[in-house]
Amino acid sequence: MKKIKLFTLIILLVKIGLLNAQTDQGKILLGASSDLGAPLTGSNFIGYSSARDKGDQLGFMESIPSKGISISLLPKVGYFVADNLALGLDFNYTLSTRRSGVSFDTRSSQRMISAGPFLRYYIPMTKVLPYVEINSLFGRAKNKWGSGGHSTINLTSFGAGIGLAIPLTDSFAFDVLAGFNSVTQTSNHSNLQNFRIVSDNLGLKIGFTMFLGSN
Repeated sequence: MKKIKLFTLIILLVKIGLLNAQTDQGKILLGASSDLGAPLTGSNFIGYSSARDKGDQLGFMESIPSKGISISLLPKVGYFVADNLALGLDFNYTLSTRRSGVSFDTRSSQRMISAGPFLRYYIPMTKVLPYVEINSLFGRAKNKWGSGGHSTINLTSFGAGIGLAIPLTDSFAFDVLAGFNSVTQTSNHSNLQNFRIVSDNLGLKIGFTMFLGSN
């Protein structure tokens, strides 16, 4: 019986060692994921939306309809400075356009670029890899509309979450993260009173992660 228990323990340790080899010191982490859907920070990878006010009360007038599309690139790259501990950078590039009006002839657009550090720690397990992550983003959004109107907004975001990496191969994993982030938007134009908008968001992020490097 003791030999069976010892053999089982050895097999378990071998399995943990093989799985954790993905997160050994010196490995490189490459990832891509959806966003939490916070204002002005992107929405998944490709999105389409339309809007129109509706109402049943007497005399209600519908607003001018609008429709738009957005495309986001949300990569990340990290380096395991110790076993299971990765430090790196998140990047976010979002381009969106919107058309409004009866004939959808009024056009507006927004381009957002941001980047910031992240820290991720994986908890060793046999079949899956739970992890905790904290991150921040700093960037700028440029808005354009009509025949020359424009504005610029500074963005700052801080977040944290608990996730689960499900290995699909020895170097490829599917990620799910439940997280919180806080986004601050500050205008660059005549903002002497430091007016800003702060939004707090809860949501899920899904994506994929690659682990590169020799074992």
